[in-house]
Amino acid sequence: MPQIELGDKLTVSTLAGFRANHSYPSRVGEVLGEHQFLVEAPIFKDQVMEFPINKEYVFVFYTQSGLIKANGIITEYLTQEKVTMMKIRVGEFEQIQRRECYRVNVTLPFTYTIIKASKDGEAEDDPPVFRGIVKNISGKGICFTTDEQLYVNQRISCRLSFDNTSLTVEGLVLSSESSRNSSGLFTCRLAFISIDNRQQDEIIRYVMKIERGIIFGKRIRSEERKKRERP
Repeated sequence: MPQIELGDKLTVSTLAGFRANHSYPSRVGEVLGEHQFLVEAPIFKDQVMEFPINKEYVFVFYTQSGLIKANGIITEYLTQEKVTMMKIRVGEFEQIQRRECYRVNVTLPFTYTIIKASKDGEAEDDPPVFRGIVKNISGKGICFTTDEQLYVNQRISCRLSFDNTSLTVEGLVLSSESSRNSSGLFTCRLAFISIDNRQQDEIIRYVMKIERGIIFGKRIRSEERKKRERP
């Protein structure tokens, strides 16, 4: 059995019916056995999702050793400290690529330089530094806005700073378009092409931290709404 621990993030995906193949974020509340877990019921649009029991779902666990996928069923619902929990039973575990990770929306200032070769083929010395705002991020790349027009297949070196961590990673511009809502700004998609495992792990941990905060915030808002609706 993989090392799945209390608090690990996971997603629940439906195979058919309402929003089939959509992934709903959750987290592990208790490890009951090798193939049984108690997990928080996902929240969607401020509503606790209660899926039909004994139907098959896809569960993806975000663990310290990578992403673990398993098909399984929800066997029952429980309430713990006013939180709706699902008891799940899963089958065979499958390790999947860690790069297939969550993307979350952020507002994260960063700086970058455009990688250009000088006449002798070496990288340009002291290239100008540009600024941008990361709008979403994953372990595979970022989407950002900037007032510098970039072009597809340009290489840039990004300096990202978050949670007292600073990373410099190289990326390839996949698209660059004028922003619809802001004149003079461009929206760009970037794929990381030079990133080591440590750097990617740092980004993944940051993404998971944000996702946990989103889940917690939704749960608090849901509980507050329920209190207001009580007679």
